[in-house]
Amino acid sequence: MRGRPPTGSDMTAPVPILTDASGLWELDLGRGELRAHGVPVPIGGRALEILAVLAERPGELVTKDTLMNRVWPGAIVEENTLQVHISAIRRILGPDGPRVQTVSGRGYRLHGAWTKRQGAELQPAVGPSQAGFGRNDRRTNLPAAITPLLGRSFAAAQLAKLLSAYRLVTLTGPGGIGKTALALEVARTLFANAAGDAYVVDLASVSSPDLVASAIAGVTDVRLGGEDANAASVARALVMRQMLLVLDNCEHVIESAAEAAVSIIRICPGVTLLATSREDLRVEGETVYRVNPLSFPQEHDQDPDAVLAQSAVQLFIARISSQDPAFVPETRAVVDIAAICRQLDGIPLAIEFAAARAATLGLNQVAARLDDRFGLLTTGRRTALPRHQTLRATLDWSYDLLTEWERQLLCRSAIFPAGFTAGGAMAVTRDLDRPDLSMLDGIGNLVAKSLITFDGSSGSGRWRQLETTRAYSTEKLVENGEIHHVTRLALEFLRDAFKSDSQGATVTGSPDRIAADRRDIDNVRWAIDRALSSPDTLMIGLELTAYSAPLWFRLSLMFEYRQRVERALDRLRDLPTRDLRLEMRLHAALGYSLWYSGPDTDPARMQRSFDLAGKLAKEVGDADILLQSLWGTWAAARGAGEHDRARAAADQYAEVAGSTGDKRHGVLADRMLALTLHDLGDHIHAGRHARAVIDRTPIVDSESDTDLQVDAHVAMLTTLARIQWVQGLPDQAKATVQGAIDAALKMDHWFSVCYVLFLAGCPVSLWTGDQAEAELRIGMLRERTGGNPGFTRYAQIFSAALELRRGGQADRLKAAYIEPRIQYATMAKVHQLIEQPTLPVPYPESLPCDAPWSLPEVLRVDAEILIWREGRSAFASAEAKLLDALEHARRHSALSWELRIATSVARIWSSDGRTREARSLLRQTYGRFNEGFQTEDLRAASALLENL
Repeated sequence: MRGRPPTGSDMTAPVPILTDASGLWELDLGRGELRAHGVPVPIGGRALEILAVLAERPGELVTKDTLMNRVWPGAIVEENTLQVHISAIRRILGPDGPRVQTVSGRGYRLHGAWTKRQGAELQPAVGPSQAGFGRNDRRTNLPAAITPLLGRSFAAAQLAKLLSAYRLVTLTGPGGIGKTALALEVARTLFANAAGDAYVVDLASVSSPDLVASAIAGVTDVRLGGEDANAASVARALVMRQMLLVLDNCEHVIESAAEAAVSIIRICPGVTLLATSREDLRVEGETVYRVNPLSFPQEHDQDPDAVLAQSAVQLFIARISSQDPAFVPETRAVVDIAAICRQLDGIPLAIEFAAARAATLGLNQVAARLDDRFGLLTTGRRTALPRHQTLRATLDWSYDLLTEWERQLLCRSAIFPAGFTAGGAMAVTRDLDRPDLSMLDGIGNLVAKSLITFDGSSGSGRWRQLETTRAYSTEKLVENGEIHHVTRLALEFLRDAFKSDSQGATVTGSPDRIAADRRDIDNVRWAIDRALSSPDTLMIGLELTAYSAPLWFRLSLMFEYRQRVERALDRLRDLPTRDLRLEMRLHAALGYSLWYSGPDTDPARMQRSFDLAGKLAKEVGDADILLQSLWGTWAAARGAGEHDRARAAADQYAEVAGSTGDKRHGVLADRMLALTLHDLGDHIHAGRHARAVIDRTPIVDSESDTDLQVDAHVAMLTTLARIQWVQGLPDQAKATVQGAIDAALKMDHWFSVCYVLFLAGCPVSLWTGDQAEAELRIGMLRERTGGNPGFTRYAQIFSAALELRRGGQADRLKAAYIEPRIQYATMAKVHQLIEQPTLPVPYPESLPCDAPWSLPEVLRVDAEILIWREGRSAFASAEAKLLDALEHARRHSALSWELRIATSVARIWSSDGRTREARSLLRQTYGRFNEGFQTEDLRAASALLENL
């Protein structure tokens, strides 16, 4: 459409022409034109007005308020509307676009000199926003709205903005998405509020591309005289008209529709075009608006109000209610409607079909039979276009417009339930002859035709088909007899992808990797289940189960993976010949999945799995699996509290790892030794191993890890924080554990976050007495457990300990009894303890604990409990326990435990009249601290010293 003169101009006074210094651009405000070298350039009316205001004050800052008041006087306009028009101006000016400068937060400035000369008298308005005001002869063939357009208010507003800034806008999207309904709704609104005519040309019934121009001419009532009806002749006939022209359903005559659009835009300054098509016109000046599905509930949406707020659900209810006025969406009905809308991807036409069927068959029947959606959803309106009367016909229309190669690519790529990559598409079409174009070109063509969509949220290129399109494509594979062949190609592709990626694969990954994993997992689920169910693909399924282990662990799906590994091991017996390497990998995978499944895992079963894997590894000479077996032995021993056996396994692992020369194995050896030596109370050597790993590995470095482990850097920061606190460095411990938490959160890997929180985050907060921080971290652990029973129990235990710390002396004793026993070997029993309706102060012998790292604290608390129960009569036996604890603490360089013990001893000695000895012991211990003076233990020791 041509522009209009600035608002408020005298309609009879001469109006200036503004010319820029280069002579290239002219703004003719009388004619409402922007010209380049004297040739009119298409520009929207509002954009022309904005440019005129800027050109009148070249080089000056024109505020946003000034522009909006001049162009939209008295109207309330969003700032982004102005931004849309500024962007349009820059695009129209081409290389001169940067001359329109944005002054952030204030306004805009047009650089360059502009001169003013008198033009002709201002003619009656010619722009689409002004033309025809006061006229009674505006014409339109737009049909009246019969039902309200649901769920499209935002899209309609966006589209109206685009049409005010650009002269050719194309609505694209798959069949049934509602392109026509949206276009007509916006056209009706513009026709009612602006000037000029408005016509819709329905090209669906045009059988030949040669008839497009005639169809436009017929609808717009133009006279061609003796000329043939072609794009140019029709455009010339419309040259003086002011109108909004809707070209509906262009896809089957796309070349002719594009030619007509280009001719009209170039020749007719007063015409704005709105096209609807399943693919872009791909012409100069086109702006594409892709129509999205209606919003629909996700599987996790349980709140009925949230479900009912989704536009797909609202459309379904509106349509079923129109046929059954008595329909009331009860809770069960809402669940069914949500499932139906989700399975239909929020496609309005499919939802209308489903609602019509539900009105006669019932919601349950429709929800249960959507697997046969093409046989079920066949009740379109009688007045609808033939291709909109059944769901199958809607897809047939698009399918028939494809080339043979595009049909093959569409159908074969549908085999992947969770979308596909270019590599996947190449794998399933590798036996086909394809035209001379790249795979990406083929995929791009299907994207352009709205049959597949790009999943831009993943780090790598990935595409998917809407579920209805995929069901149609899969049906075609079955009809063509290709389903089994293509399935095998897809299974082999997934197997090979994970097999090649298995070397160096880790349980951790970047956010992009995790995002890609979340999309891969549904493909892997399908592939394993499908492959294991058939003798022909059994080996593929077994291999995929074994080699996909890192994927399941990165997503922390240990329970599900364990079930699949167990099924795979059961199917091993069905192989015609034994495959030792495959069997070895599956046993190792089972061992890992058992370990990470939680506290109820049978350690003996886990050990058996790793023993079998290790035996087979030695037989076939596989050092990697042998190391995994040794890791399993170490983990099982740690879990059972058998620290000496764990140390032996860690030493053996380090020896074998050294012989491989693999950096990852060497790093894991240090990790195992750091944890084991910490358990044994050898904090000095444990710290050296932890720091060695931290120094050798940057944060989240996959090369520093080995299979199925938490990131090395994060894991060792966690261990180091524990060591630092025990050694009397509480401030450093707090900083280190916060760094570990931040790194784990950055990884977006919930298992790693939980690992840091249960092993160091919550303990360090409790040990330093920071109750507010402890409460936050316990809440974080509880929120991120993902249903894992082990982490859930840790959260419950820490929460109980924190609550007890806030009580009286007896409760604080209970907390002190629990905290040093929060470790693998005793966690289950501690959990049973806190689940009692009433928790008494335990007797020292009720839950033995001889883990060297916490033994000094266990003995100290035993002594405190004795005194609490028996008073002064227990001083002698309590003192003996405390002195034994003190010896252990000093031997293991556990200064924080030593301070607690010295504080307890000082209280006994001072009560027994040995104040000087008490003061000397406590002052000597307290004096060895260089930090942490605001922590609970040091404050308590300082207060006691003052009293002594």
